[in-house]
Amino acid sequence: DTVHTINCTTIPAKSWKMKEDNKETISKNIQFIRSGGLWIASILVIFIAFFIINYLTPAVADDFYYRGYLKNFPDGGDNVLKTFWQLLRGFYNSWSGRVMGYTFMVVFNIIPPVVFDLINSAAFIFLVYLIYKISNFGKKPDLKLFILINIFLWIFIPDYGQIMFWTSGSANYLYPAVFDLIVLLVFRKYSFEKGQCFKCILWILPALILGIIAGCGMENISAGMIIILTLYMVVFIKNKIVLNPMVTTLYLGCIAGYCILFFSPGNSARAGIEDNRSNLSFLFKCFITGYYWVFFGLGIFTVMLIFWLLKYKKIIYIKHNEEIQSYFYYISSILSAVCLIAAPSIPERAWFISAVYGVTSAGIFFANLDKPAEEKRAGVIKDISFIITVCGCIFCVVSIADTAICSYELHKQSLQREKYIIEQKEAGNMDISVPVISYKYPLRSGHDALSSLADISEDSSYWINQAMAGYYGVNSVTGIKAE
Repeated sequence: DTVHTINCTTIPAKSWKMKEDNKETISKNIQFIRSGGLWIASILVIFIAFFIINYLTPAVADDFYYRGYLKNFPDGGDNVLKTFWQLLRGFYNSWSGRVMGYTFMVVFNIIPPVVFDLINSAAFIFLVYLIYKISNFGKKPDLKLFILINIFLWIFIPDYGQIMFWTSGSANYLYPAVFDLIVLLVFRKYSFEKGQCFKCILWILPALILGIIAGCGMENISAGMIIILTLYMVVFIKNKIVLNPMVTTLYLGCIAGYCILFFSPGNSARAGIEDNRSNLSFLFKCFITGYYWVFFGLGIFTVMLIFWLLKYKKIIYIKHNEEIQSYFYYISSILSAVCLIAAPSIPERAWFISAVYGVTSAGIFFANLDKPAEEKRAGVIKDISFIITVCGCIFCVVSIADTAICSYELHKQSLQREKYIIEQKEAGNMDISVPVISYKYPLRSGHDALSSLADISEDSSYWINQAMAGYYGVNSVTGIKAE
């Protein structure tokens, strides 16, 4: 028999290594695509849900007044620059001094509603992103943290719909908070990079403008921001981090902006009117602030308390610098609530920024904690955070569905009421009676825009009735309560 010999060529070790590297690269790419897909899907779901509720939310309360605000100007608002200047001057001198928030109110109430709905939904996503970025700065992307921030904001912010879905409310709360968080993110970056950023002299002018805008946004929102910035400045000086012209200008711009707001003639006028209207004593304001803290701040305090206990028991660890920055936001959360005692009136929605700063504090702690070396303990913590996230998502989905149903009822009744007013006006009736909005859906989550807000009343001289009558161009609107 013939023996056939087969020459076997040995595959070089380098070729095997290349194949293994290729497999690892492909695996990483697949993981990256999956992770990116989850991020895109999560953001889209939140954006769509927010947009739907925004779309279903019609004009409420102050919106009627500001939708027809430009009619009060001699030229009807046709001269844009002149009108814009008159708006700023009017708000600064006559009511509140919140030139940014009230200008947003006018602009958002005159643009097409669907355009506002898109802008507002994007602004909310940006707000959450800023909180997430401040919390997770310098770390790998963490979708769980992003989702938890959404959950905590939904749970801990009182009168959520007045801040997020109500046009006039979001203009005064959501948007000033966005500008303030941008400033805080700049300081977070400056701290993380030990002052090795924003060195170009061209940053000074944008920093000054941003600081003034952020400082004059809203009383307790801007005050809380300045508290955090001041604590950062103390740490920078103590740790001998060089304060470049940009960060110094930004800080001084925020203080200047807050002074512009606080000492405005409009702020004094508003305080005087509301003092006479509400006439709340100092002790009662302290009681109300404590009451709000129990109902809206206790949850965030509980989250922080759990972190502190886990750290004390050495179950989790966190870098000292990150822990200190977390405390900056928690201190600001408390003090921005204390600021409300000085306010002439204390609506629940004013607690919004305290919740935002509290959630950011917890977010920094969560993002920067180091898991324990023991695999068993690390697994337990991971399982607990997963269960909390899943339960929170389930709760929010149900609550969002409730809010959408309530908003649909609000939307439907508002359309019917508007149609009837227009029909009566065309028929020559200038004194019109329409139903006051009522909810038939029993399981209200309290997150719709009209929750805790007033609708028209049976008294045609009530200010919302007059605002609605002025918007539709009729003599009077009278509310009829549903049976």
